[in-house]
Amino acid sequence: MRVSSLLSILRDNNLNKTLLGILLIVVVIALAATFLLPARLGYQTVQSASASGIRYDSRAGTPVYKRKETAQAPLKEFTASMEFMPYSTKGYTDLFGTAPFNKGIRVEVSGETSALVVGAKNANGWDPYVISRINKTTSQPSAVKIVNTPHRLAITIDRTKHVSISLDGNEIVNMDSPDLNYDISDITVGSGFSPARTFNGRITNFSYSYGFYAPRVISGTVWLWARLVLFFLLIALLYLLLRDLLLTSGPEELPV
Repeated sequence: MRVSSLLSILRDNNLNKTLLGILLIVVVIALAATFLLPARLGYQTVQSASASGIRYDSRAGTPVYKRKETAQAPLKEFTASMEFMPYSTKGYTDLFGTAPFNKGIRVEVSGETSALVVGAKNANGWDPYVISRINKTTSQPSAVKIVNTPHRLAITIDRTKHVSISLDGNEIVNMDSPDLNYDISDITVGSGFSPARTFNGRITNFSYSYGFYAPRVISGTVWLWARLVLFFLLIALLYLLLRDLLLTSGPEELPV
């Protein structure tokens, strides 16, 4: 509908100032929404899941926690937090994983290093993020005594591929990693890379959440047209409201 046609309709209906004011407020709110909503409605959730209170203890013979996930989407995010205590760092042992081999996310404790390993589009096929250099005694002040010592670990990889890791409340990693390309298909707690790489230690209060996201069908062109229509409607309402105010505020006729 053209602006001239809209003005004609509004004149013919002789809308009063109160109605014009209400319409003006509604249009202003709608126009503001076209700028605020695209950021919030840019993506839709395809699948999400979470779990908490998961425990694992290799000495107690606790079975490895397993969850299968079949959903897939262009964007994903993953968070996990836990308390863990290795009994040994001999060999390769994994606290958890989200997919077999180097396709997913896993925390690996091996030899002198504990690290987050995430699948990526690079020559190696994965990105390592060192969580701590393991100190089995206390001879290296810069390292962390990890064997038979409980620690708290929190990990977040958001949908923009920003990686955050904290150990015992201290931020270890906070960076963007645009080459990340990981799967969330087989979540395990107590192993990661493969069933053979079980964690030699104890895990308590393990919780995780993840989500798969896809772009919404509303395109930027639709939002642009909506803004233009609302903007011209706003101008038309302001014109009519000011016209009514000027007409009603004119000098009164003197009685004869």
